[in-house]
Amino acid sequence: MGKHIKAALVIMAAGMLAAAVWHVFFHQDQASRIAVTAGSAEKRELLKTKNMTRHQHASIYYSDQEKPILELTKETLTYADDLNRAIFGQSRFHGIDLVFFSNSKEIEAFSKLSDITGFYSEETRIIGLLPEDREQLFNNDGFAVFLYKRVLIHEYTHYAFHEKLRELGSEPEDYPLWFHEGVAEWSTAHDSAYTRTLPSVVPLAKLKTDRQWQKMRDDSESDIYLQSFYMIDELVNKKGRGIILDIMKETAEAKNFKKGFRAAVHQELTEFEKEFKQKYEKTALRVPMPFFFINESVPAVRLPCSAAFAFVPGQVHRRKAFFACPAERAEEPGNSRVCFDKETLHRPFQYSEEFDPPALFGRPDLSPQEPPLRGRKCMI
Repeated sequence: MGKHIKAALVIMAAGMLAAAVWHVFFHQDQASRIAVTAGSAEKRELLKTKNMTRHQHASIYYSDQEKPILELTKETLTYADDLNRAIFGQSRFHGIDLVFFSNSKEIEAFSKLSDITGFYSEETRIIGLLPEDREQLFNNDGFAVFLYKRVLIHEYTHYAFHEKLRELGSEPEDYPLWFHEGVAEWSTAHDSAYTRTLPSVVPLAKLKTDRQWQKMRDDSESDIYLQSFYMIDELVNKKGRGIILDIMKETAEAKNFKKGFRAAVHQELTEFEKEFKQKYEKTALRVPMPFFFINESVPAVRLPCSAAFAFVPGQVHRRKAFFACPAERAEEPGNSRVCFDKETLHRPFQYSEEFDPPALFGRPDLSPQEPPLRGRKCMI
């Protein structure tokens, strides 16, 4: 399988394809924190068919086919727990059920949501998972493992967010959906490097409620998950990671998000939105091809590679997406089409019809002992 590398698996945005990368690979998996309508009887019926094991405060319900990823799941839960304790200043979490679903029909019937591989339900206190590409995941394929961890960390952050709200005596509805989702996205990607390229900037007035979110989630001209991540990232860059908890505390006290935002950030939400729009719309659709970044990954991410790979464009569920594919043809040293190869760490990618267009190359020869590549980039 090749040795594990501690590399930056990165998300990149490429003009009109930017929304696709984020939405299909990550947000099709993450069906937000929408409350599941299934009742306790349906939950009991579901759980009685599963095996159960415990890890910390989580009860993990699984079938025999999920046994190969139980240790990976526990490791990721430990990382997600440590991270969210740091974000929310939480010392104690109440119990949560993590449930593996067997197929799309089962998870969609229970969640009343479509095209998902993960959800969090505050009503039933369930994190639901439907691992994709099970064969690759069970074989410890680096990309499949990466995606699986992202979904689990994202959904766990929704759970931790609600635990903090319970402690603060605050209501989830007091916080707009872009804040809920932005925090969950930031927790999964805060250690990676990103291009500041969005297909468009959606007004925050359209990203407040569940209904609005689901409507915009299907809009191919926007990427509300990426936008929400960037908004939280902007706040953290300006004020530090503690701003997330500060906004939550001030909102809980004021019972109003705009007032809480103003008290914590010392800026009106409308002014912040205006600045964000001006900054990010300057780059929207201005980059014809991807930027490439490599960065030290979060501790939970270990990427084993047996060969270099590239992301190439394709389509899933009528949405554009990138797919990982072998990149042996562009692996030889000195090839100008290689972003990262065996001889250099920094080489510009150049477009060719043969490679149309790779977005990221993994280096199988990069070992954890080598210096992190934080900040290195190459671009078209």
